[in-house]
Amino acid sequence: MTNAVSKIEPKGAAVNPMTMVQLAVEQNADVDKLEKLLSLHERWEAGEARKAFLDAFAEFQSTVPRIQKTKDGHNYKYAPLSDIAEQIRAPLQACGLSYRFDIQDTGEIISVTCIVSHRQGHQERTTMTGAPDTSGSKNSIQSRGSAVSYLQRYSLVGALGLTTADEDMDARMTKGAITSEQAQSIRDRLQATDSDATAFCKAMNVPDIEAIPASRYGVADSALAKKEKKHAGN
Repeated sequence: MTNAVSKIEPKGAAVNPMTMVQLAVEQNADVDKLEKLLSLHERWEAGEARKAFLDAFAEFQSTVPRIQKTKDGHNYKYAPLSDIAEQIRAPLQACGLSYRFDIQDTGEIISVTCIVSHRQGHQERTTMTGAPDTSGSKNSIQSRGSAVSYLQRYSLVGALGLTTADEDMDARMTKGAITSEQAQSIRDRLQATDSDATAFCKAMNVPDIEAIPASRYGVADSALAKKEKKHAGN
């Protein structure tokens, strides 16, 4: 702590920085001292808010139930976002926690950020990205709505550390995946365009190229075609 600040601190006492600010005002401290004390107070408050958040988060994880999968998919069960929200509502409220989503859509890639907040103000963010879900006969709006719902569900699960075993994600990634020939073609095209395979997989919301669902090969192909066109123009 600087001399300017230490002169104001009461001896032998561990005080809230706001008390030091009040003492500084009473002692007619100059603006420079007050600014330093206010900055100290802001950092102290942020630290206290983060500690409160971590305590609340630990309490939440110790009380939240294992999420029940209630909806049938193709040969698997999963928990839709509405069911997850209902099952975690009471534990979240009891711990002073809440969440909201921030959605960014570039047209090609959709990013969903789950923002978990504590009543004292600290926030933590978890972001997931993916392309619009063009499987089936979805129109443009439906494909985006499907992707947003999927990304909201998994960003929430990740942000809160919920235990659902991610059975539905496993099913999507292991059933009906692209062929080995298609996977190799994607690798070759990524290499030819000097593209980052890890970033491409992240955008496709899969752990690796082999896990790309066959129903989304068209999305991958379209994204690669754009990379090839851009690369050819350089």
